Amino acid sequence: MKKILYIVYIVALVPFLTGCFEEPGTSKLITDFTDQGFVEIVEANGGASPTKNVVVVPDGANVTQSIQVSFGGAVSDAPVDVSFEVVASSSTAVEGVDYTLVSAGSVTIASGEYTAPITFEVVDDILDPDNPITITFRLTNASVPILEEYGEVTITLVGLCPPELFDYTTVAGEYSTDAVGTSTDPCPGSDPFTFASTETLTRDAASDTDEAIAFTISDSFAGLYEAWYGECYTGALSSQSGTILVNTATGAVTGSGSEVYGTTWEATGLLDACNGNITYTVVNGFDDEGTVTWVQN
Repeated sequence: MKKILYIVYIVALVPFLTGCFEEPGTSKLITDFTDQGFVEIVEANGGASPTKNVVVVPDGANVTQSIQVSFGGAVSDAPVDVSFEVVASSSTAVEGVDYTLVSAGSVTIASGEYTAPITFEVVDDILDPDNPITITFRLTNASVPILEEYGEVTITLVGLCPPELFDYTTVAGEYSTDAVGTSTDPCPGSDPFTFASTETLTRDAASDTDEAIAFTISDSFAGLYEAWYGECYTGALSSQSGTILVNTATGAVTGSGSEVYGTTWEATGLLDACNGNITYTVVNGFDDEGTVTWVQN
């Protein structure tokens, strides 16, 4: 009687046991690849991140990146040739513009080895940190079976601009500025006011600190005083000059100076280490406030 029950249990379990191997690639891994092995993309199976961080350095040189193709399921006793393609229809990066392939369509996993890189060069000078781009790689042929479940991956290229790598000697110079602000004085009329002008930052080494380098700013409000008060008051509209400090480790911008009507102004903001642009908010003693963007000419 026990033997009959065992047989019933086994018959009942067979569908469940076989059902466990019905996911794409899984049944092949169990039945077909045991002796000959298989290949897959490491970034596709979770063995490595599909996000590649690229430090943007505008030096005219490309940055080398790669994804890994791996061999598994058997002993590596012979070279494994693998062909691949870039799927342009699902990639936002453009070959020849955003990147170039170093591995020209194929790689070989050497005998006794288990991985080989698909290598490409990223044109980091034009990589926009605010707009990551993607490349989709697909394995197309190999001397052993391809584990289809992990035979394709979309990687994301993310630009990084560490402030500590920025060349702060380039900060001094002439800038085009755009300012928008609100005044607490009733004279100017409806806020906000906008103003565009040309301003300068002049190196002021004597005011450097241990963490930051200093610059004299020609007008912290970048023309907003003229927009606010030019038709309301005569005279006393000279530039709101002072000192700007740029932290060389973080890119943080702080500044202060005397305000033409007897108060002081203070500014806080950030230098974008990717392009050198500066954006800050400036406030005076009357709570007039402006946001100013500086783009170097």
